[in-house]
Amino acid sequence: MSSVLKFLKRETMKKTLLFAFLLLFFCASSEAANWIYLKNGFIIKNVGYYEKTNGEIRFHYGDGIVGIPEEDVLRIESVEEPVVEVEEEIEIEERPVPRPEPQEPEPDVAVEAKKMLLEKLSKIQERLKEIETKEDRAKELDKEYNDVRLRIEVLFQKGRKQALAAGRGVAEWFLFLNPQERQWAKLNLLKKRKIRKEREELEEELTYLRKEKKRLLKDKRELEEELRKIKQ
Repeated sequence: MSSVLKFLKRETMKKTLLFAFLLLFFCASSEAANWIYLKNGFIIKNVGYYEKTNGEIRFHYGDGIVGIPEEDVLRIESVEEPVVEVEEEIEIEERPVPRPEPQEPEPDVAVEAKKMLLEKLSKIQERLKEIETKEDRAKELDKEYNDVRLRIEVLFQKGRKQALAAGRGVAEWFLFLNPQERQWAKLNLLKKRKIRKEREELEEELTYLRKEKKRLLKDKRELEEELRKIKQ
């Protein structure tokens, strides 16, 4: 303190006021504070502006200007002034927490495999049904053809017998039928040709369908075997 008192006595009032004005100006505009560490362990905190003049560290302290011999100063550190946290009321908007959408359970592997096999089996059965429908139609045509051929045979035998009795050839059998019988014979002959044509076309198609049916039946047995294994 003796050095402080000597400095105050030594400085004129004008110089002191000028220096104080400058010091206050820099202190007000500075955002940092300085800590002066003395060699004797004393620390002067929150010093604003300071300057080194004539071997002294001069700074504003209290209501006046003080100076400390530079040789007594260990170091000077600039410390950022702590930021004063201001409590601010913040309005928080409460939003409903979205509910998670229900997730579908993971499909069971066995169930999915069974479903796939059943779909394949269903398609095979549908195709087999289509082929069997054509096979049934072929059987119906065979029966219709035999019925028509039998009716024509009856009329032929009747006309043939009458043609031979009249001393005529067998080829003239048709002429010895009465008008109604001849009409029946014509209709049956036409129907016979129509059935024969349809039957031949269907038989050609069935040649390939029977091969497909054989393969489908094999696939059907394999699928049914796989389904039995899943059920076990």
